[in-house]
Amino acid sequence: MRTPERDGGGASAIACAGANSNTLRYRIRRIAGLTGRDIGTLGDRVGFFLARRAASTLW
Repeated sequence: MRTPERDGGGASAIACAGANSNTLRYRIRRIAGLTGRDIGTLGDRVGFFLARRAASTLW
């Protein structure tokens, strides 16, 4: 579990999210299942990052 904002570090992403590591892993699997995207691949990870940035800019 890694995020671009946290330089790909799983532990810092978990700490930042304020959730249990199992909860965060479950949520990532759930998002992958719903979207058909794999956050483990660079292209999909960038896509999620850009979509999140765009959404935060619009709202």
